[in-house]
Amino acid sequence: MTWFDTKNGQRLLNLEEEVLSEFLEDKFGYFALQTNTNGRNLLKKTRMKHHIMLDGKDKNLLCLLDQLPFESDSIDLTICQHVIEKNEDNLGLLNELFRITIPEGRVVIFSFNPFSFAGLRNLTFFDGKFPWNSKFISMGDTQKKLKECGFSIEQGKLIDYQLLFSDAYNYSKHLDDVGARWLPLLGNIYFIVAKKEVPGITPIRPKWNKMKAVKAVTNK
Repeated sequence: MTWFDTKNGQRLLNLEEEVLSEFLEDKFGYFALQTNTNGRNLLKKTRMKHHIMLDGKDKNLLCLLDQLPFESDSIDLTICQHVIEKNEDNLGLLNELFRITIPEGRVVIFSFNPFSFAGLRNLTFFDGKFPWNSKFISMGDTQKKLKECGFSIEQGKLIDYQLLFSDAYNYSKHLDDVGARWLPLLGNIYFIVAKKEVPGITPIRPKWNKMKAVKAVTNK
């Protein structure tokens, strides 16, 4: 069990799913990867043909994040929801994601902002549950690492200005209105869309039927 199983955690996951659904409306492709689920399959709403799940009840592939068993330039979209907080080698992870992403493909990241109510709880409350027992990395630092790996930042925004000190559902529209207008950099969650841009390169899709893991990565 993690904090995301609480009422407030579920509220936050609902908000992230809304933001992601809006982004995915006009996105097409062949192969979509979700690294973890927090109990939710976020690929169900994509228009990608093949869904690869590394976690949850729909899991169809077992592998390490720093050793993804895909050919270079083969994945159209990867969703990383709250992976950055608990991964020890984020630069290595992002380099691996850059390798497997097709030119013009995208990586989506949701993570906690350390400069927020969530960050304050992370620093001052003793809690052994994820994510409060993990290390929060700022949006700026994550964007910097993405650029070091070769990505460009297509979107970046902060969302949710609610108090997260309680696990109960305690939404206040007033807090969101005030935060978004006057304290926009203090949102609890940041949402980043990173795009792999390789000048002069036309993506050539690998022959997936030659890969050993093909049976594990195609939907039934």
